[in-house]
Amino acid sequence: MKNTEIILDNITKKLFGDKYIFSKMSEREKGMIKQEYQDLKKIMNINEDLKVKSEVNLIDFKRVKNDGNGNPRYVCHFLNFADNYARALFLANKIGGRKFHNKQYGGGIAFQSFNIKKLESQILKIKENA
Repeated sequence: MKNTEIILDNITKKLFGDKYIFSKMSEREKGMIKQEYQDLKKIMNINEDLKVKSEVNLIDFKRVKNDGNGNPRYVCHFLNFADNYARALFLANKIGGRKFHNKQYGGGIAFQSFNIKKLESQILKIKENA
């Protein structure tokens, strides 16, 4: 038996009981079950697309120009660390954050990072421990 037929056997047993087995059904019944199976697969794929993603950005990073070596840099606001700018700089320095000296982003802290998800988790961990 093919994998699809085994799956359809299991589905028909669960839906209609043990007396109904897909491999022993008529061609008409098989066609109906196969169509239902295809529709179910489509619905399942749609549901996968609609699932709420757990990847929620808690910190807004803004991409700025690369550093001198071409590494990517991101800036976030100091309020993501603490209520005080000096305290936020102190906490950010522990994970490589630097004061962002620029007019385009007031109160910013710059990070050099290739992985902002990891950086975000580090910031949240420091904020918890502070």
